[in-house]
Amino acid sequence: MPALLDSHVHFWDPGQLLYPWLEEHRELRRPHLPKHWLGALPESRRPGAHALFVQADCRPEDALAEAAWVLALADTGAPVAGLVAWAPLSRGAGARPHLEALRELPGAGRIRGVRELLQDRPSGTALEPAFLEGIALLAEPGWRFDLCLRQPQLAEAGELVRRSPEVLFVLDHLGKPSIEDRAFDAWRRDLDALAALPNIAAKVSGLLTEAPPEKRRLEDLRPWLDHLRQAFGPDRLLFGGDWPVVDLAGGLAAWTALVEAWSRDWPEEERTALWCGNARRIYGLDGAGGTERTPC
Repeated sequence: MPALLDSHVHFWDPGQLLYPWLEEHRELRRPHLPKHWLGALPESRRPGAHALFVQADCRPEDALAEAAWVLALADTGAPVAGLVAWAPLSRGAGARPHLEALRELPGAGRIRGVRELLQDRPSGTALEPAFLEGIALLAEPGWRFDLCLRQPQLAEAGELVRRSPEVLFVLDHLGKPSIEDRAFDAWRRDLDALAALPNIAAKVSGLLTEAPPEKRRLEDLRPWLDHLRQAFGPDRLLFGGDWPVVDLAGGLAAWTALVEAWSRDWPEEERTALWCGNARRIYGLDGAGGTERTPC
């Protein structure tokens, strides 16, 4: 079984920082730490497992403190291979001081990308001149940008990626499609256009929380997963658990088992790429921040 490098994990401690969105999901409003993530994995996946932390949407004024906290966890031995931190790219050139502050944090070599949520922003936000200017700032440090948006924004995302050829993008949660038959064709069309661009990869993540409870079986989700694989190919797919948000829809063990069943008959090299190798390569995690090579 390939080692696990989970490309989409959140940690938080509401006793340290404020996460306003947790008021709507009070069942998640407690500490979620690396030890809890490991415990949520199937036992067979725990040995050697590492996580890529993705910013958890604390208050913007706390974002540097969030990154510093996770970097400190990594420095004390937590299995954190790297970070995707928050940054206010919509400020354009005004985001530069924040990016510079990130680069000055102790252990900042582990920062491999940034994210600013687009999912609830008005249509056209990703193509505003200021946002495009902010994205361009990522080219110099070589940081990736995690695209977290909803299905109607996929076409806009494609144009953003096309206009930003020097930045590598990673699509979160398949673009948050509506898991219903009538939405499939539009999602497939826009996903194909996005995947045709060379500077984007995609996480196999987040589908359980997008699907209604009666459509969370592999047979329900297979068309979406199969088309993602067809569009992006085996070299641009990364497993993402989306823990602990996935606890709202069955849990990390259930999602891991579903993806294992989906990929069980793949060639071994493709399975290794999905579970570990692609995340390591795409996020540049080999030796990031002086860490040892993540096993695959």
